[in-house]
Amino acid sequence: MTKDLLTIQKARIGAAGTALLGPLDFSIAAGEALALFGPNGAGKSTLLRAIMGLEALDAGKIIFDGEQVKGGDPGRMARACAGYVPEGRRVFPGLTARENMLAASDDPRAMRQTRLEEMLALFPPLTGRLKSEAWRLSGGEQQMLAIARALMRRPKLLLLDEPSLGLAPNTAASLFEALAAVRQSGVAILIAEQNAAAASRLASRAAVLVGGRIVADGPAPEIAEPNSLALAYLR
Repeated sequence: MTKDLLTIQKARIGAAGTALLGPLDFSIAAGEALALFGPNGAGKSTLLRAIMGLEALDAGKIIFDGEQVKGGDPGRMARACAGYVPEGRRVFPGLTARENMLAASDDPRAMRQTRLEEMLALFPPLTGRLKSEAWRLSGGEQQMLAIARALMRRPKLLLLDEPSLGLAPNTAASLFEALAAVRQSGVAILIAEQNAAAASRLASRAAVLVGGRIVADGPAPEIAEPNSLALAYLR
C-alpha cells in the first residue's frame, strides 16, 4: 500500500478564531499528483502557503512525511524536501539563471553541477540563458527557472501555484510536459491551476476548493469536465 506523503486532518487555516479555510481533510500519496481547482479567492494559494509553513493553523494538523508542519518555519519544510513555486515566479531578478538554481542547493559543488545539468535537460530553453540575469528572461523562461530552482533540492513534494498563468499556449504545453516527467521521476505534485484540462492530464486526482472548503474530490478527468467543474463552483 502506498504511504501518504502529505496528510491534512481537520485543518482550519488562519489566525486563531479567524480561520480563512477549513476544516479540510485530504491526503497525497508519495509520487501522486493532485490538481487543486477553484475560483479566484477560494483559498488555493493560502492552502499551499499553509502546507509550506507560511500560514498559521487554528486547528487540526498538516503532516508531511510523518512530521507535523509548524507555521512560521518554511525553512524546515524545505529541509524536509518540500519544494514551493508561488504564483508570480519570484525568481531572484539580479542573479543569473545559473546563480538562481545553484543558490537553492547546499550540495557539494559536483553534485550541484550534476543537478543543474539535469534541470537543463528538463528545461532546454534555459541552457542558453544561464549567464542572463533572471529579469531578462521571458515569462516562460522565468517560470521554468522557478520550478528548476525548487527541484534543485530533489523534493519529495512539489507545490505549484498557477504555473501556467500568463504563459503562451505553446509555452504552457512545454511546461506541463516537463512536469509530467517530474511526476514520473517519483515526485509528488500538488498543483493549483486554472487550466483544468492541462492539470487533469498531469494529475490522477483533483479537488475543488470553494469558499474555503473542499466541495469535490475524485478522478481528475471527471472533476475537470467543464459541466462538473461549473456545478462544483456553484456549491
